[in-house]
Amino acid sequence: MTFRANKTLGQHFLFNPVTLDQIIALADIGPSDNVLEIGPGPGALTERIAAKAGRLIAVEMDRRFAGTLREKYAGNPKVTIVEDDFLQTNLEKLLGTDRSWKVIANLPYNVATEIIFHLLEFSTFFESFHVMVQREVAERIVAKPGSKTYGILSVMTQLFSENKIVMKLKPGAFAPPPKVDSAIVRFQISEGCRFPIHRLETFEKVVRAAFGQRRKTIANSLKSGGFSAEAIAAALKEAKISPQARAETVPIEKFAALANTLSLV
Repeated sequence: MTFRANKTLGQHFLFNPVTLDQIIALADIGPSDNVLEIGPGPGALTERIAAKAGRLIAVEMDRRFAGTLREKYAGNPKVTIVEDDFLQTNLEKLLGTDRSWKVIANLPYNVATEIIFHLLEFSTFFESFHVMVQREVAERIVAKPGSKTYGILSVMTQLFSENKIVMKLKPGAFAPPPKVDSAIVRFQISEGCRFPIHRLETFEKVVRAAFGQRRKTIANSLKSGGFSAEAIAAALKEAKISPQARAETVPIEKFAALANTLSLV
């Protein structure tokens, strides 16, 4: 397959066999596994997954690659190639009743976070993700309280999984090379939310308000979320968070306690 990468789709392909084999090893793919691949492109990784997994569904929106891959795997009942925009894909319909899927994906960097959140909306279907993203995004996904990279992406993704960077790659590993370093993040999916949250909508509202003005204290930042000063003061006290604290120092469990109190207002 000799198609050129489509820049508007953010395509950067991996061909190095050593790197591809390492990704398969990291994902621990075996004959009992169901695997969802997002953006297979020319199919170098697809070929390795198909050889190891019990079942593979690959979703590709570029019709050039989707058509070629459909032809290649037409006689393989274990492999399904779907031509679709993954962000528009109905995952419940696609994955069926099985709740033990693994995800492997070299994500287009321009929509990587949207794809991750789309996957996490259906977290009960999955065991793990191994996704390639821009290294800067990877560092935000795994960040802990107190670091400059800790923010909304850290908190919202860590609600449902334990995240770890398991591989780092330089631009030269790809064709064409991106302008940034890359990394693979492993999401080890939990059974349900990892923290006791009463209303996810309120939790997200609190977190977005808290990080919306990072230089301000959390008490002042939360005012932009539409909460009264009295409610904020009472909730911070209940959650044992200093009103002078800044959002990047607050652990997820305290955000949960804060949102739970504010959800009662």
